[in-house]
Amino acid sequence: MTRLSQPWVVHQATVDTQVVTVRPLQPADADSIFAMHERLSPESVYYRYLQYRRPTLAEIATVCHLAPERGAGFVAALPAEPGTVVGVAYYVREAYTAEPTAEPGILVEDRFQAQGIGRRLWQQLQHH
Repeated sequence: MTRLSQPWVVHQATVDTQVVTVRPLQPADADSIFAMHERLSPESVYYRYLQYRRPTLAEIATVCHLAPERGAGFVAALPAEPGTVVGVAYYVREAYTAEPTAEPGILVEDRFQAQGIGRRLWQQLQHH
């Protein structure tokens, strides 16, 4: 991932009177993404990972430390609640395929689902 001294804002929207900021994923986001996973319903975990197992902090940190040639990601955060991430989207490039391919992943915390956050995160991945 590209290291930024100051995270830049890609998109800001109001969801149920809360401002949600979409910005690039940073290594410091690992703990916040892990905490978001703890707030997810079992259904949301299953629909994202196709199993009821939540990723470990180490697995999340791996995604947060991707080199730019390996992938990219974005988070949806609440500026009014520093350190609170409510959505994450990323892709990891496949290393051993003849054609350039990548595996995307998008996850939005239950109480923020169906409000356009996942779509905004997906749009950022498409434009990256």
